[in-house]
This record gives sequence, C-alpha cells and structure tokens, in this order.
Amino acid sequence: MGLELIVGYVSHETDLDGQTINRARSSYGTYAVRDVDGVRRLVAGTHVHGEEYLDPEKEHAYLAYYHDETGIARIYDLLPTSSTALIGLGVGSLVEYGDASMSFDVFDLDAEVVMLAKNYFTVLGDSPSSVRYFIGDGRIRLQEVGEQYDLIVMDAFTSGAIPMHLVTVEAMQEAFDRLKPGGAVAYHISNHHVDLLPVLNAIAEAMGVGIRLHKSTSDESQHRYPAQWVLLTRNETLLNTVDQQKDWVVPGPEKILWRDDKSDIRSVLKF
Repeated sequence: MGLELIVGYVSHETDLDGQTINRARSSYGTYAVRDVDGVRRLVAGTHVHGEEYLDPEKEHAYLAYYHDETGIARIYDLLPTSSTALIGLGVGSLVEYGDASMSFDVFDLDAEVVMLAKNYFTVLGDSPSSVRYFIGDGRIRLQEVGEQYDLIVMDAFTSGAIPMHLVTVEAMQEAFDRLKPGGAVAYHISNHHVDLLPVLNAIAEAMGVGIRLHKSTSDESQHRYPAQWVLLTRNETLLNTVDQQKDWVVPGPEKILWRDDKSDIRSVLKF
C-alpha cells in the first residue's frame, strides 16, 4: 500500500481565482499563494490550505476550517495544552491558538509548504509560542522526535491525497504513545469525497478510547468554512465536559477498521 491515494481534489465553496502572488512546485504537489476577496490564501490544486485577512488589523482572526466555533477551538478551550504536535501545517492557522507558554512541533511532508507559510503569511512569524519544524512523513518523524504532547492534531485529510497510513489502528496506537497523561488526538476530516469517521470510530472501539464528533456551520462572508473535527481521548474528565456541550456528538454505529496491512479507500468514498 502506498502512503497516499489520490481520490480527486476537494473544491472549496469559494472562488479560488484572484491575484497570484507566488507559485511553487515540489515532488508532492503544486501550490499558489493568492490574494482574493480581502484574504490571502494558500491553495494546493483546488483546495484552500489556509488563509488570513490582508487587513493588518484582522490578519490574526480565526478563519477557514479553524475558526473559533470549530471543534479544534473547543478542544483548546477545554484541554489544558502546553505542547501540540501538528501533522500538516497549511499556513499555520492552529498556532494562532498558542501563547508564550505553549509550544508547537510542526510535522509536514513538504518543505515547500513550510517555506510558503513562513514567507507569505504572518501567523508563524508573529506567534509568541515556540515553534519547531520537522520535514518528512509525520507518522515516522513523530516517533523519531520522541516527545510527549498534550494534543496531537492530524490535519492532512482535506485535499485529494489521503494519507491512509495515518488512519490505521497502528498509527493511532503510535500517536497515543506520544501523549502525556490526559492528552488527546484530534483529526480534521472535512472532505467532500471521503468519510473517515467510520474508520476512526472503529479504531476508537478497537483501542478502547472515547470518540466525539464536532461539526461547525459556515459563514462564507466571514471566511468561516464548515469543518468536521474528531476528538479521541482516554481522558474521562474531558469527555464528560465535552458531553455537556450540545455541539459534540457520539458518532453513529458505522465502523470500518483499517490496519497497516488492510485498508480500502473504496469503503469510505462518498460517491
């Protein structure tokens, strides 16, 4: 099984046209930095990987799939977090949730993405948090670095290239091995063509961990897009707190278990 399977790019609801500031190509894809409708976007194929307002007074607003009504925003509100591992950088939007007491280890397959995020967006350069970068396969590099984290964020599933090896029992076990006591793993699974929730649901059952789903609504005029975030944790206090909030749900009964030696992308296609 290869590391990735192309299932078709996820087009976003907004127009991707605009003034192109920069184009870049690497072995993993083609990228464009575009200014359109008052925001700067990082686009890969036809998918928005992150954006920020061009207005300096609003450039650190929470936008796209990371706005302050998403599941990941809720997690940062509820889980005391001093250290986060980010698997998939985009433009570094999640670093906006950090302060001077927090650290972020960023794992991204493509050094070109890190370069574009640093040079064309303000999040990383302006952050008061400590940020380190590790280039390469996130699953492998996470184990090589060997740190323990309060939160591990898997954010590599929204475009057309689905890294299936990050959504297996073995991958989840490795992630939980890298958590501090009480820590959590968050998966961003917004995707128009693939539904990874049954896979995560099956993995949670196999590992005996709690799982909750959060779906946020969108406001295109404010560049706030619909997002699906999944929380996985053994922290019963966190689960109980989450269950008191009406916008989290226990996933339905459907389960599709993937392992490193057995997975089938056809089982999760939406069409």
